[in-house]
Amino acid sequence: EISLGLVGSEMCIRDSIQSALISIKKAVAAFEFMVQQFPEDLGHRSRLALSLRLRGDLHSETDDIDSAIDSYEAATDRLRSLSEQNSEVTEYKVDFCVTLMNLGSLRNEASDFAAAIDSFDESLAGLSRLYQVQASSDLQSLIFDCKLRLAFARYDLMDVGSARTLLKEIIEDSSKTAESNPEIETLKQEAKQFLDSIDAEQ
Repeated sequence: EISLGLVGSEMCIRDSIQSALISIKKAVAAFEFMVQQFPEDLGHRSRLALSLRLRGDLHSETDDIDSAIDSYEAATDRLRSLSEQNSEVTEYKVDFCVTLMNLGSLRNEASDFAAAIDSFDESLAGLSRLYQVQASSDLQSLIFDCKLRLAFARYDLMDVGSARTLLKEIIEDSSKTAESNPEIETLKQEAKQFLDSIDAEQ
């Protein structure tokens, strides 16, 4: 009975995701039309980028990696344009960096390690620039998250030295944070576990 219940729950989740995909695809089509009609409208452009990112999230949930990558690539193109043309809007820059991280993770999962590293490097550079101007615990957490993902990609590319350096940076820098942040502490522990596993292999 328990196993049947779990199967039923998984089917409900899949059905919910498929329903959400149908809705988000309609939203993407609608916002694409609005952007075509009003190409300078920032609201329509940002909502299109967000819809594309959400479509990528949903494809990722269904393990449709190729479709998720396509959606994230389309979203990053839109967000890059928005952030470059509206440099005063921090939200566009953060959304761009976060979407790049998601794209990098999927590229890494698809064994496209070099492209994954490019995505993480660009995201990390953008987040670091933002942190220099507007330091915050949330931005620092995103930086550690990006470094951890980059460490995994470097390790998968057999660049163990770079992976170890990144993990040590996370551990050392997170220990210096004055403000308590559960997400940062979680990332620190994940970095420690990964570093320990690498050291055990040596």
